[in-house]
Amino acid sequence: MSGRQYWKNQLPVIFINLLGMLALALFLIAGGNGIQTVLFVLAVWLMILVSCLLLFCYSRKKYLDQLLDMTEKLEERYLLPEIIPEPERADDRVFCQMMKLSEKSMLEHIGQIQRERQEYKEYIEQWIHEVKNLLRQNNVAVTAENVEYSIYSDDKWLRFILDQLISNAVKYRTSRPLLHFFAVKENDSMILSIADNGIGIPESDLPRIFEKGFTGQNGRTIHSSTGIGLYLCRRLCDKLGIGISASSKGEGTTISLTFHMNDFVTGARG
Repeated sequence: MSGRQYWKNQLPVIFINLLGMLALALFLIAGGNGIQTVLFVLAVWLMILVSCLLLFCYSRKKYLDQLLDMTEKLEERYLLPEIIPEPERADDRVFCQMMKLSEKSMLEHIGQIQRERQEYKEYIEQWIHEVKNLLRQNNVAVTAENVEYSIYSDDKWLRFILDQLISNAVKYRTSRPLLHFFAVKENDSMILSIADNGIGIPESDLPRIFEKGFTGQNGRTIHSSTGIGLYLCRRLCDKLGIGISASSKGEGTTISLTFHMNDFVTGARG
């Protein structure tokens, strides 16, 4: 506790006492008391006032230093409200109760985050397991190039999009499926591309592959095609602010996801 700050906080108390001393001095003088008597009474008042303020300062500083010392020794400092002794002052009890309520709220929040992380971990493990079974069952070879970039997006729906693109690459194949993931940075965008060696998409169908229910020439060959998968990918990309495009030249298809850099996010990371 800063001594200067303490005396600054006591200014209202000092001011009220000075007014009281002035009023008493005027009363004593009006009652016919001598100046020496008045000065003696004021001196006694002043000594008592200063002594009380100094004693209170010492006791408060000792109490607060003990709290700081306890806090520094704690590894989990948010547990401080559980170990501090019950305060004697009414205002300290209010602050202590506020700290306990804050601690309770924080522990509940931490518990919720831990549960969400566990659910997220289980979901990721399940998704990875399903994708691995899909790739292994179809003997898919996977390669990756320059994919060390990090992006921020909705993980659940982004996994849905990737799952749909991988499933399409496996479904529309002619030989052993090959998936190649690569990323490039262009101006204010990050582009993730997934290229396959499948049957490709006819040039006349490319402009319509993201339309609802459109199956094209490939859909007439593979009867399990519904024309919904890429349509949902486009809808989700629109909601997430992700650009999606496709290219195909006779054999193989490349789907590209464009993530636009956000000035707020890059500024916060910097």
